[in-house]
This record gives sequence, C-alpha cells and structure tokens, in this order.
Amino acid sequence: MQVLGKFHPHGDTAVYDSLVRMAQDFSLRFPLIQGQGNFGSIDADPAAPMSYSECRLEVSMATNIPPHNLGELVGVLSVLIHNPEATLQELLEYMPGPDFPTGGLIMGNLVILEAYRTGKGRIVVRGKTDVELLDSRTKRSASIIKEIPHQTNKSAHVLKIAELVENKSLEGISDSRDESDCSGMRVVIELRQGSDP
Repeated sequence: MQVLGKFHPHGDTAVYDSLVRMAQDFSLRFPLIQGQGNFGSIDADPAAPMSYSECRLEVSMATNIPPHNLGELVGVLSVLIHNPEATLQELLEYMPGPDFPTGGLIMGNLVILEAYRTGKGRIVVRGKTDVELLDSRTKRSASIIKEIPHQTNKSAHVLKIAELVENKSLEGISDSRDESDCSGMRVVIELRQGSDP
C-alpha cells in the first residue's frame, strides 16, 4: 500500500476500480493485469471487495523494436486492412524503415528488409554531420554533428571527443563544444587549419 499512500493519497476506491478494469477480459482486448478472484462480469456484476481478490502483472517478453513514424504506421495498417495479403515490398512504400527521434543514417536498406521479413536483425545507425566554413580567410572549417544514433548519450560523446583530443589520440581538432538548443542538435568540432574535414 506504499504506492497508494505516496502517489494517490485520495483513497483507494478509484485505484481499485482501475485495477479491476485492467483485469477484465471483456473490458480490454488484452488485459494488463492477471486477476485471481471475482473481477466482475460483462453483465455488470460488481467485482469482489479488494480484500478478496489478488492480481499480478501479465507475463511479458523483452522486446527491442525500434521506433517508427506513427503516420507511416497508420498508412501500413490501412493497406493491411484493405489488402491483408499485401507484400512486404508494398508495405515498405508506406513505411520505409524505423524513424529514430534523434535522427541518424541507417547503414544499408537490406538490413531493414531482413529485419521486417524475419523479425530479427541488427540495424546500424551513424550520426549525420555537415561541414561549415568558419573563416574564409584562414579556410578553417568545422564538422557539425546534427544527428546522432538512437540511445546515444550526446554529452558523453562530446566529452569523449574532448578526452581523445586532450590525450592526443585524435588530431586535427582545435575545439569542440555543444551548441544544441531548442531548435535542434548542434555539436561543433572545430578543425585545425589545414585539417581535412
């Protein structure tokens, strides 16, 4: 009951009613809670008092599905509703692959096709960079990181670059800084004069 006391100190009735509904196979297509006891019926019979019922979370399997664009997914679902026999190639016209919130470039389209076909696969994503000219007189430039692979820690990445420069493991860099703001990601890696971006 610590959860109830800490997160919902307004009484237990609303919480129990929500729990009962999550265990009813007639309320939810896939119940979220496995209930033991009387959790009501489709005929509007009430559930037993909370002291007479038990519950546990349903069995779950770990999954690692990459994020996708919901608009594209709706397009795929619409195609499948109208044509349940649609081929993978037809579906890929509506949803060409995962859509990562941090952007990045997927290395190779065949891995996406194989992952969709078999349900297994390894999708390699790399960051996206641009090169900007900082000073036209000295021809100094910078590599600008605009997108990073999904679930990559940007701060740790910037610190690692600085550490490699300091240890002289990475040459040709004069400065690195994070200029990201609400308009997007922007990690600036200034290159030394004469360094090739």
